[in-house]
Amino acid sequence: MGKYEDLLPEELRQNLKKIATISKRLRKERELSFYGAEDFIPLEEYTAEKALRAINDVKFVVNTIARAFKVC
Repeated sequence: MGKYEDLLPEELRQNLKKIATISKRLRKERELSFYGAEDFIPLEEYTAEKALRAINDVKFVVNTIARAFKVC
């Protein structure tokens, strides 16, 4: 993925693609979800299912990082 990938703990290297995908998707959604747009009303666009997916994705990232740095 990147030129510094080999400096990361193994746990992160193994999951780097998934973490990058999650990060990219959530970053794209952040501004719209916070502020909306003329043709995009967050309360009408986001479902409980989408919220649960975001929560589970963030839990995956946090838990992976915690394991990689032995925080938990």
